[in-house]
Amino acid sequence: MKQGLLKKMGGNVPATLRMHAVELVMLLYAAVVVFLVLQDGLQLPECMTTHSHWILFPLALVLAYCTGHWCRRAGLPQWLVLIPAAILATSYLLPAMEVSNTVWAIVGVAAPLILLLTYRLRSDNADFAEDGCHMVRSGVLSGIGSMMLFAAMMAIYFSFEYIFGLGSLSEKGVPFRVISIVCFMLVLPLLFCLLEDGRSVGEGPGHFEVRLFKWVLTPALLIYTLILYVYGIQILVRWDLPKGSVAAMVFAYSIVAVCCAMYHIGYKDMPFKRFYRYIGALVLPTILLFWVGSIRRISDYGCTEGRYYLVVCGLVMTAFVVALALRLRRGLFTVSVASLALFLITLLPPVS
Repeated sequence: MKQGLLKKMGGNVPATLRMHAVELVMLLYAAVVVFLVLQDGLQLPECMTTHSHWILFPLALVLAYCTGHWCRRAGLPQWLVLIPAAILATSYLLPAMEVSNTVWAIVGVAAPLILLLTYRLRSDNADFAEDGCHMVRSGVLSGIGSMMLFAAMMAIYFSFEYIFGLGSLSEKGVPFRVISIVCFMLVLPLLFCLLEDGRSVGEGPGHFEVRLFKWVLTPALLIYTLILYVYGIQILVRWDLPKGSVAAMVFAYSIVAVCCAMYHIGYKDMPFKRFYRYIGALVLPTILLFWVGSIRRISDYGCTEGRYYLVVCGLVMTAFVVALALRLRRGLFTVSVASLALFLITLLPPVS
């Protein structure tokens, strides 16, 4: 198993670099800008540091990755991969403006992740979930590999500094910044591409994944389900409204439940089959707590940007849970595509 993992991590690096040359150039551009921004006393053009430009970078990077896959699959010319980079370049024309953390989370994180989940266009629930499971595994292994490389490079540097005396560089923090940028902005995406390009259909879960799923995630999910049901019964008995913050709790719970259900769908040999077979129907009543809590919070404190996006994410969450409850064969893929479109529409939120 270790030899297979090392073989995957090694992969065919030259071929991967050729296939993902555009993405690598975009990452190099971002790495250089981040390094320059972190330098004291260095002024960069406003168009290079404005949030309205960088909020589109993760989506453009993932779109370039997906476009390359589509071109290779359909036999289309590879220069089409340049289109996402051109879209990113046009973002320089956008007016400089601050972007809230909520918008960053939706457009800069959620939308690219959903695009990564759907780009293989395998609409059957089992295939879609398998892609998602493998992507999570690739991301985790890439992160572990990058952190190990970071620790090794920092150890080598500190040893070199101690022996030869390079204190002036450490005082300015230059080595730490350079090593961090190289490991987490360049090496991590490269490892992810190596693992995803070298994947094989039908891979089963690893022993660690099964144990984590069996002894940590599922018991926690069962306990939280029980807590929410007891709280719901308490509300019915007292004939009261749920607290406003319950909406965020139910939202987080539903995300974990959907992710665990996808893992179960993607890997048939996972434990707790009966529980996850009916997970959609079990989570569905808690969605009522979410919507009542959200409506109460909006009615009490008004509709702010954060609550607006909470409602948007609530619609997506509800759609996923309903798809699981109804066991729609292509429900997960369909909801993901619709969610991606909805998130992109929220680039222009109506609430200031």
